[in-house]
Amino acid sequence: WLCGENGLEARLGHKLECSVINMSISILKSAIDEAVNKGRPTSWSNLTKLQGAINDYVEKAVFVSAAGNNGKDKKNDMSYPASITEIVSVMNYVNGSDSARLNSTSNFGDYDLAAPGTNVYLSMSGTNSYGPDTGTSMSAPFVSMLAAMLKLRYPTVTASKLTQMLRGHESKITMR
Repeated sequence: WLCGENGLEARLGHKLECSVINMSISILKSAIDEAVNKGRPTSWSNLTKLQGAINDYVEKAVFVSAAGNNGKDKKNDMSYPASITEIVSVMNYVNGSDSARLNSTSNFGDYDLAAPGTNVYLSMSGTNSYGPDTGTSMSAPFVSMLAAMLKLRYPTVTASKLTQMLRGHESKITMR
């Protein structure tokens, strides 16, 4: 749907193409399992459709997802969709005067990147004002913007190669 398969092409008169998809959504595997065990399956109960959509567009679009804000280590409780292999997952770091460190609420561990996500100034939902907010949903757009800039710089490179380029970047972030 995000990549133009939603009828918009006919209404707009041109093909819609996406190069980067930013997903500021997150659910822990334990939450999915708990819902299923209580007989209340969620839309997350079967990740097959999401995985299928990602597989369909993995060469066309870079997928970026917030790692989540539960303060959980990925090896103990994975966050979705950030834990899907083809997705670039983003943690939240606090940019301090000495060194960058992860925010205590950010999920952490074997996720791909960390970006600023603490006290990021933005438009506040439901109001006509601006203010600071914190979370991996503030971090992921930084990486999405970088992916878009890479796509502009290297227009013929596949999305999977751009994903590799993003993951190849290293910096010194204090992991717990």
